[in-house]
Amino acid sequence: MTRVAWERLVDAALAVLTAVAVVMGPAVVGATLTYEGTLAPAALLGGAMLFRRRHPVAVLTVSAAVMVGYRWAGLFEGGWLWPLTPALVSAAARGRVGWSAGIGAAVLLCGLPRELAGTSGVSETAARIGVEALWLALVLTGAVARRQYGRWRDEHEARLVDQERARLAEQRLEISREVHDVVAHTLAVVGVHLHVAADTLADSPEEARAALRTAMEVRGRAMRDLKAFVGDLRDGPAGLAEVPELLDRARAAGLTATLHREGDLDGVPAAQGVAAYRIVREAVTNTLRHAAAARLDVRLAARPGELRVEVTDDGAGPAAFAAGHGLTGMRERVAALDGTLDLTSGDGFTVRAALPVAGTAAGAAAERAGSPA
Repeated sequence: MTRVAWERLVDAALAVLTAVAVVMGPAVVGATLTYEGTLAPAALLGGAMLFRRRHPVAVLTVSAAVMVGYRWAGLFEGGWLWPLTPALVSAAARGRVGWSAGIGAAVLLCGLPRELAGTSGVSETAARIGVEALWLALVLTGAVARRQYGRWRDEHEARLVDQERARLAEQRLEISREVHDVVAHTLAVVGVHLHVAADTLADSPEEARAALRTAMEVRGRAMRDLKAFVGDLRDGPAGLAEVPELLDRARAAGLTATLHREGDLDGVPAAQGVAAYRIVREAVTNTLRHAAAARLDVRLAARPGELRVEVTDDGAGPAAFAAGHGLTGMRERVAALDGTLDLTSGDGFTVRAALPVAGTAAGAAAERAGSPA
């Protein structure tokens, strides 16, 4: 069912309920039901509800005039305001609270002389008008509360939409960064080696073939990196829980791989966990491809306010990173989280990254200690 059809159905149902309520009101107080005194105002007040969305103020004004006219003519017995409840709510819920309050007060003022002229005493008249005034206040309060809730709901939904758009924009930025890392570096390196091959093909065929082989190797690495990246997009980004799988790859290749864990790694936010996983993956991949290492150690430590990542091998050193785009990707991922990256070589190669983790108890304590009172 479309929104328009649903609104029409609601208006029709409200019109029927209003007409039935107007008929039942006099019956409850024991008044005689007549066509001109009961059915006619029921039809008028109920029919007016069909136009409440487009003309809420006009519907309220006409309904109030009908009710005052029938009450003063002595054709309708019941209340002064309760038959107007749907019209009052419709107008107030659309921001016409002052107009609704004014119409309601005017109806009560019109009804006051009529009530005083009747057989009821002053105290009973005051009680009736007081009950009607209290009913008016309750109706308007409910209408305002409903309007405020609707506005809050709309604002909340708008915030959710904005957050989703921001998340998608961040994802697109991350994808563009990843693709740029792979494609831009690969095209640059392949282009250089193709130029070398073209320049040396006539005079030094061996050098040209070597340049072509290097270009093919770079292309192969880029294809593998793109395949891994597409896998992340399809299956979702991996985090700290998937780091042991990287070490299983290293062990399957013949390395002695060890994983050290410190602290509450389960409490690390997803962004830092994904970045740490990709740092470890890049380091392990380069160790397997280029370092000729026999041993690999990975250390993950959740410290107060930060996550530390350390990957150490006993291989050939930083030349592995010089041959690929992994170092650039690492630096960009760490910088995106305001972290630090340190690469050292000696008896092997070590990658150290420190990723700030906001919101930890220790980190919050440190922030309070460092802030002015």
